[in-house]
Amino acid sequence: MEDYRQLVALMEAHQLATDYRQRACDWLLERITHPSEKVPFYLAQQAKDSLLEIYLHEGRLDDAQALCAEHPVSAHLLYQLAKALPSPDAQIPLYLRLVRLYVKQTNKQGYRQGIALLKELKKSLETPAQYTAFAQQLSQLRSEFKAKRNFIKWLNEAFPDTLT
Repeated sequence: MEDYRQLVALMEAHQLATDYRQRACDWLLERITHPSEKVPFYLAQQAKDSLLEIYLHEGRLDDAQALCAEHPVSAHLLYQLAKALPSPDAQIPLYLRLVRLYVKQTNKQGYRQGIALLKELKKSLETPAQYTAFAQQLSQLRSEFKAKRNFIKWLNEAFPDTLT
């Protein structure tokens, strides 16, 4: 990301005709959409994360959402995107994706992180429809992770008003 920022600064300082912002994005997209068999997995993942970082830096939230819809990205970047989105309606799917990632770690820390994210999400809700959707998602999480007793116990303690 630092290299990208320096490239953009040089481009702007010298008023270059070539749009290196777009060229960098195109190069990363090429690595993502046409990966080489010789490229290790971690480099392909790094290209996805780098592109998402650029989209976040540039405020290209629609592009960032589209990238995340099609590809797995690092949890911390997914969280940054969720926080950057202006409406809870757009945030809910990303938060739930993160919660599932943490709960699937099958450890107490992951469960706590997932519940903390749900609490954070609930604070951002604004409309009755969003609260209803949130309650439905909690019910779905209870069903999906019913075998994870500690998670379910803590989820029920954190959100007793959504128990059915």
